[in-house]
Amino acid sequence: MNMRRSQISSYLRCPKSCWYQYVKKVEYEATPAMHLGTIVHQVIATIHELDLSVSEAQDALSELWDRSPENIQADAKTIKKYDAARTLWLPWYVETAGPQELVDAEAYLCQPVNANLKINGTLDRIYRDGGKCIIADAKTGRNKPRYLENDLQLSIYSWLWWQNSGVLPGRVEIWHLPSQTVASATRTEESLQAVISDVVEPVANAISLGLFPANSGHPFGCDFCSFRHVCAVGTGCQEEEEEQTDG
Repeated sequence: MNMRRSQISSYLRCPKSCWYQYVKKVEYEATPAMHLGTIVHQVIATIHELDLSVSEAQDALSELWDRSPENIQADAKTIKKYDAARTLWLPWYVETAGPQELVDAEAYLCQPVNANLKINGTLDRIYRDGGKCIIADAKTGRNKPRYLENDLQLSIYSWLWWQNSGVLPGRVEIWHLPSQTVASATRTEESLQAVISDVVEPVANAISLGLFPANSGHPFGCDFCSFRHVCAVGTGCQEEEEEQTDG
C-alpha cells in the first residue's frame, strides 16, 4: 500500500470522508477559501522555481485569480483575502524567505514503513539554516497554527526527510501568511517512531481492512465536509440543523 500523508490525516478526521475521497474518488467542488489557498501555493512554488520578485509574484497571483471561476471571484470574503494575499502575504513571504538558502521546494518523498506499506508526501520547502535543514510549510487558513509539537503533517514530513536524508530536520515551521508569522517546533527520533507505530500503521491497517465509519463527532463535525451531500450521516446532520432552524 502506498499511502499519502493527506490520506492519513483525512482518515483521522473522518474515515467515511476518507473513503469517499480516496477509495470512491468522489469529485467535489472546492470552496472559495480552498481555491485561493491552492493558487497561493502555486505562486509560492513558482517563487522558488523561478526566483520571482515581489511584483512578479503579485502578477502571477493576479493571473491565476483572473482565471478563477466566476463564483470564486464574486465571493466577498475571498476577494478580501485575495487582496490581502497580493498586498501583504506575498511581499512578506518573498522578502522573508528569499534570502534563505533553498535546499528544495515541492519535494516529493516516498519511503517504506514496512514490507506492505509506503507513505509519501510533498514538502513545500526545505532550506538550510546554520548547517541544518529546516522543513517549512505555508498555510493560508484564518487561524494561526497551534500545537506544532503534535502536528501530524509536520511529523510525517520530518519522518520522510529523516528516512530520505539520514538526519533529522533542525526544526519544522509553519509560515502563516495571513498573520505573517512563523511558528516552529522540533522532532526527535523517538517521537517520529511513535507517530509511525501509534498512528500511521494503525490507520493503514484499518484502511486495509475496509473500516470506514463516519465520525460526525469530530470537532469540525460534518459542516465542513466536502462529501456531506453524498453521506447519509452528513445529510442527516444537515436535515437536523434545518429542522432546528425552522423550529
